[in-house]
Amino acid sequence: MPHNEQNEHHCIACGLCQMACPNDTIRVVSETIETEDGKKKKILAKYEYGLGSCMFCQLCVNACPHDAITFGQDFEHAVFDRTKLVKTLNRPGSRVIKK
Repeated sequence: MPHNEQNEHHCIACGLCQMACPNDTIRVVSETIETEDGKKKKILAKYEYGLGSCMFCQLCVNACPHDAITFGQDFEHAVFDRTKLVKTLNRPGSRVIKK
């Protein structure tokens, strides 16, 4: 999940990537907040990605309408503990890019 210099990302927590994943590698947790003008809005609370069960099929990348997730060229993720393969992709304090 790419972030810019202001710790902003494109994910709106729609969950399409989670639904597209064939083996439940992605878990999107969202929260509903109330904006200043009284409207309710869904925001991303936590984006968990289980690298150990990912098939690298890129169905999640293709399903995302906002280009919020991408696959990179990093491939050395060998660890001895499988719990270290579960990554939280949104950074602490990050928010959606305002358009």
